[in-house]
Amino acid sequence: MRSMKKPTLKPPKRYTLLMNNHPHERVSKCPQCRKLTHRRKFPLLIWIDDGAAGIISVVLGKTGPYCTPCELIVVHRHEVAMELNGTEALDGGELGERAIHIAGTVDTKLWKAGLHSTGLSPSALVEAVTEFKKRLDLHVEPGGWFRSEDRPHRTD
Repeated sequence: MRSMKKPTLKPPKRYTLLMNNHPHERVSKCPQCRKLTHRRKFPLLIWIDDGAAGIISVVLGKTGPYCTPCELIVVHRHEVAMELNGTEALDGGELGERAIHIAGTVDTKLWKAGLHSTGLSPSALVEAVTEFKKRLDLHVEPGGWFRSEDRPHRTD
């Protein structure tokens, strides 16, 4: 009898990511269903474009707003930047205007195991990443009264 290896399957796509690039705006209600969000922690795989040096991969346990019915994770870019500044991943430097890309969520058990060891192998990390179904950007329109010629226009 031949022994067969069980094929490794990537986890199916899950969650919707809402990236907030506005440091003075907060999300307390889900923009899709209008229900209140609650705080939840997710291990996020973040890729940082380091220019000529290449791409740096970081798994960051990030607590933030989450909508359970919509499976919507809200990530505030400035909070991610503050947590990454001065870390070992950036050799103690600043994130600045470097491009960051959140690739997906990592399996929690694997992430916790990686915290207590020397790290995760790149192949194990790629197999454990759950990609996002959708990616959204937060667009903010200032409130108040505007004359029709002064009204700010959306650029999307």
